[in-house]
Amino acid sequence: MKWFKVWSADRSQKRLMNSIPNINALLLKASEMLGYQCTTLVLEVCGTVINDDSFLEASSLNEIFMALQQHEFWTPSILVNEDLSQQRLNTSIGVLNDRETLASPDSSFNQIFLLEPQPSTSRSFSSEEVRQETSTPIGNSGTSKRALREKFLGYAGVVIPWSRLDSDCLNALEEKKRLSATQLTKVCQMVVDEIRLTGYYVPCKVFHETAKSMCQQFPDTFIEKDDDDIIIGNGYLGLAEKLRNRNNYLNQPHKTKFDDQLLHKQIKTLKADNNACSGNINNQPNIFSQTDESLNPLNDGDSFALIRRDINEKMELTELLNKWEILKTKDGLFEHFKNLTETDIQTMTPKLRDKYSMIYFACMKEEFEGEKDLEKLIKAICHYFKEDADTILQHREINSQNLMTSHPGVYIIENTGDHMIFYKGQEIQKGANIWEAFEIMFAMYYIFNECFPREIACTLEFFQRYVLKIHPTDGTKNMKRSVSKCNMKVLGLMKKIKK
Repeated sequence: MKWFKVWSADRSQKRLMNSIPNINALLLKASEMLGYQCTTLVLEVCGTVINDDSFLEASSLNEIFMALQQHEFWTPSILVNEDLSQQRLNTSIGVLNDRETLASPDSSFNQIFLLEPQPSTSRSFSSEEVRQETSTPIGNSGTSKRALREKFLGYAGVVIPWSRLDSDCLNALEEKKRLSATQLTKVCQMVVDEIRLTGYYVPCKVFHETAKSMCQQFPDTFIEKDDDDIIIGNGYLGLAEKLRNRNNYLNQPHKTKFDDQLLHKQIKTLKADNNACSGNINNQPNIFSQTDESLNPLNDGDSFALIRRDINEKMELTELLNKWEILKTKDGLFEHFKNLTETDIQTMTPKLRDKYSMIYFACMKEEFEGEKDLEKLIKAICHYFKEDADTILQHREINSQNLMTSHPGVYIIENTGDHMIFYKGQEIQKGANIWEAFEIMFAMYYIFNECFPREIACTLEFFQRYVLKIHPTDGTKNMKRSVSKCNMKVLGLMKKIKK
């Protein structure tokens, strides 16, 4: 006995049934569970007729079959999706209008929930294409991941059947309240189920556009805030991540590699460049008619645009520092950081001192005692994220070797007690104390377009978001591949401190 997934021809009925791997036995079982006489068994993905019992024996639970009646024919899911969506739209509006609270014309539930259509990329299937697809055997390129994603070309959007939610979820959305974790999971599961009616391999753009539309529909429900009541974001990044993770969970057995390695490399390069400049609001200012000769190299107010040009063109560090002496001074680095991000880096120390006990308790689950030491706080945050503080903060001797790092880092010299900031093997600056040295080091990640190292990425992103309130809408300085634009671990700690 084996388990089989069997769908009806219109994909409205989906059953999981236990049967022996025999075509006649499986058709008989499907007839009982679907409620009509099934005569033909085909593959749901391409319509190939199954006429050999050995295929059923070798199939896995992930294979989906379709049971057809005598006068039914297989059609691609994109052809039936429009009719199904329209039926669900009519049903949803009819059910929702029965509720008194949702009957008013101002109610947000009466707005149709659609993504922006893309008429320029829309396609329709001709009868010849249908015949070709039905004859495509399993394992052919027609069933590759890229081919399955083509089902979303011209995807008009998803109509969310809010009526499927329970009364608690509906009331929370109606009263503009925050959803609980359980309620949010129900919403995400329902939305993903609707999207998957078109196909299983969904482009990330579909999840992001769906999440944006949901946040625009109910902004008070999905908005994210920290303990200072400062808006972290509209919530769509976390919502899009939940939708994508839900779809990936349903597709766990279908893990395939990217086909076009060259295209993949180009995309990775563009993404890396975008992440390196994440949070830089004024990364490429207009130079106008200024020239190198007409500017005072020690006046950062005049030279900011040209410095950014040289940095973005990836000039060698030694040449850059020789050309712009302003980058060797603490005041010059702080002023450049302020022009670049519109944030004063010198506010970091007083904010950390003010919230020191709250952060330490959230990370270590114990009350703080003793003098407020930044090194101790950094190690506590690293302990929470299971990261290595030695990546950016180390104790060394003055004659120690290997004082070279590919990224900015602070070295506390045991012999002299100095706090030196190194970058690419060069001593950039000296801090009066560890607080000032950390501010200089952190500013250099933005000034020199450096991503946060994987070994301590979450810790540095916490300082970025929680302390400096830098919330970029695009890209992330976190080099970890497993995170999206906003690290959910960092948001989790911020919410924990708020509580």
